[in-house]
Order: sequence, then structure tokens, then C-alpha cells
Amino acid sequence: MRDLCSSICSLLKAHGIEKGDRVGILTENNIYTYASLLGVLGWGACYVPLNPVNPAQRNMGIIGDAGIKLLLYTEKQGEARELCASPGSECRPVKNLVTPTSWKLEPVDQVPGDLCYLLFTSGTTGKPKGVPIYHRNLSAFLDMMLESGRYDFNRNDRFLQMFELTFDLSVFSFLVPLSVGASFYPLPQTGMAYLEVAEILETREISVALMVPSVINYLRPYFGEISLPQMRYSLFCGEALYHDTLSTWAECVPSARIENLYGPTEATIFCLRYEWQRGEPAHPQGKGIVPIGKPMEGMGAFIVKENSSLEEGELWLSGEQVTLAYWNDPSKTAESFGTNQAGDRVYRTGDLCKTDQGGNFLYLGRIDNQVKIDGHRIELEEIEFHAREFCGDHQVVATVHTNDTGFQSIVLFIESETALKTGLDEHLKKHLPAYMIPKETIRISPFPRNSNGKTDRRALIDKFSEASAKG
Repeated sequence: MRDLCSSICSLLKAHGIEKGDRVGILTENNIYTYASLLGVLGWGACYVPLNPVNPAQRNMGIIGDAGIKLLLYTEKQGEARELCASPGSECRPVKNLVTPTSWKLEPVDQVPGDLCYLLFTSGTTGKPKGVPIYHRNLSAFLDMMLESGRYDFNRNDRFLQMFELTFDLSVFSFLVPLSVGASFYPLPQTGMAYLEVAEILETREISVALMVPSVINYLRPYFGEISLPQMRYSLFCGEALYHDTLSTWAECVPSARIENLYGPTEATIFCLRYEWQRGEPAHPQGKGIVPIGKPMEGMGAFIVKENSSLEEGELWLSGEQVTLAYWNDPSKTAESFGTNQAGDRVYRTGDLCKTDQGGNFLYLGRIDNQVKIDGHRIELEEIEFHAREFCGDHQVVATVHTNDTGFQSIVLFIESETALKTGLDEHLKKHLPAYMIPKETIRISPFPRNSNGKTDRRALIDKFSEASAKG
């Protein structure tokens, strides 16, 4: 790995990449991709992961927005060449690189304000939203994970890495094990069933697994066949974790510490923690959802209410893990970031929360139309934006349906009395990643309205739920 990183640093130098420059990485499931990530960081540049499965138009937009100077790839030469049609970008393979014998890898001095990585998440305006993470943010996270004494990760641990590299939970799953000399097992980015994940947990003797709760939701029918006594840490993050499913999963991991973690990309991976205890009842105020706990070291969390009579309000975060702003988006930054009375940078999460008597934060849902499915953060307005491009004058609403077992799927409603022209799915697939494509498209007219004359999203999904229940 060190030799590969050295080769990549040599390549970056040859192409004039300087400290703070953005370098795109077409992510693939091999050692060259991870060496590229480490090489870019070691050179002092900023890595920008691009998923080759996503539409080319989306990735090309990110290349332009991020100002990517160089795109690294291993196998996906065709996709890389197409993406590098953007002016100012070059593409270079990293497989089979040869390091000049005269080259010596020298450490680069990093300062807290240097860019570390730049991730693009779903945005409300129809284009992805850039979230820059700086070295001070990542250093604060790693210090909390490795120096606080709360975790005893060691070189004998085996970590699961199940996340696509455009998803910030991946940073924990590959960087923390490397920091302690442990190993990690990356799963294929596509085409893997959740039952195969359970098999890998067992056969690879995974001892630390960070997963989205959807994994155990899907695995629940097979819990009786799963036994993972070697698991030391069973960690969850990315979406709501339900108590009843977790209670049964705990029997599969009898020796593991179980934690529910919380944190948006803007606050660097995760920043609240709740350690779940075997035998504890469902939280009486949590609506069946496991609490997200209390802020980790160096972080602050507080609830801002519309008025003092309410128990719940929007969760705001502060601390060293909070980034400064969105990438080149001052209007969105002004909406989501601010400063508290102490002068600290704060991030408005958009999550509806309240606290219990013990000071634990309880997640109650979203304030806006941003949701999480299988751990992916999705702005429903982005789906609606591209659907309207195709549907013209028809009103469209994207929403989420949750069935009786807790599985979530996106449903797109179109207000129309007549059949629509074909091709909507194909249009959406050109602009959106697979996890944002609606599972169902429903034509209905007229849309239900509330007392304010606005489309009643709740009534729409209730209609869909009733129809689904009738079969």
C-alpha cells in the first residue's frame, strides 16, 4: 500500500497537483482506489469520489462544480474518458504505475484549514450539493474515535466496509482500521444481497461492523440462522434504528457492544452516540426508535423550538466536526449554517428531535422533505425537479412509503387525468443515482389539498398505503 501511495503522489506531482487542489477518484472496489484516496490525502490535495454507477451527467456536473483538475481511475477507462470531456480535467489510470527510482515520498505539512475531501449529496435545486470537510474536522473525529478511550480498536480487528465511497460513513470504515493497523473488508459496490453481508460477517470473522439499519431490517427473517460471537462492536448509523429489530439482532451478536450513532455529512461522519443495553425496554417517547444519544467529545447539540410550549424542535450542532459552508453555494449556506451566542459555527440539521430526562436526544423525523433510505440522504425535491423536466405542466410529488415491516421506498405521484408519455424512468435514470429512482409512479387527479390549499403529501401516501393494503 505504501508503494502504491508513493506512486500516486509521484503522479500527482507530475501533473502539477498542488495542496488543496481537487482530485477526482472514480471509485472501484480494489486496492488502487484506496491507495488513491490515501495518496491524494498524503500529497495534501482534496479527494472527490465519483461513483461510476451514477449517471455521467451527474458526475460531469460534480467535476465542473468541484473544479477537479485530475481524475484517477483503474478499470473504468471508458467512463473516465467520457467524464473528462469537461474542460480543464485530465484522466490518468493508477493501475500498474511505476514510481521513478529517484522519487522519495515526503510528508506534507497539513494545517487544520486545509481541504480533506469533498462529497456531493442530494440537493433541492436539482443538482448535487457539495460538502467540504477540512482536516480540522476529520482530525477532531479521529481524535474522538481513537484518543477518547471509549473504543479499544486494535490491529487484530477486522472491520466491515460496506459503504460506497461517496457516502461519508465509508471514511470511518477504511480510515479508522488503517489508523490502528487493523484490516478492513470492502464489499462490492453493486449487486450484493443483504444475506451475503451476513455470510461475510461470519466467514471473514468481522469484529467491527458499522451498518445502516436497513441491513438488519432485511436480515430479520434469518436471525435464527445468524451467529456472530466474534463481533465486538455492532454499530448503526444513517437512518432510524428500530428497537424491536435491534432487540432480536442482539441475540446474533452476544459479545458485541451495540451503539446507535448519528451525524449528517456536514458534521463529519457521526457526532452523537447512544450505547444500547441488552434488555432495555423501548423508549417510551421514542416512537419505537432507539435514541441517538448525546454529543461526542468536542461536539455540542441543542434543540431550537418554534415556541417554548413545544417539547420538540430542530436539532442544531456545533463543534470542531462541523464544516464551514456548502461548496460555492452562499444561499444554501445561509439557510443551513449560522453562529450561536458563543460565536461557534452551528449547523441546522433539519431533523426534528427532543430530549429525555437523561439528556439523550430522540430522533422524531425530518422537518423538510429530506429523507434517508438505506442510509442514503435524499432530497425529494431533486427527484421532483427532474420529474417535472419530463412531465411539463403536471404537478409532481415525491414521497416515502413505509410498509408494516419498516421498509421504505420512494413513490412518485403525478397529477394528471390522462396517461403520460412513456420514458419517465429512462429520463430519471439519466440524472439520478439508482437509490433515488422511485419504486412506484402513481397517476392521480386531483391531488388532495390541506386547509391552506397546499398539496397534502400525507394524504397522498395514505391513499397509496390503502391501495397497497388492498393488494
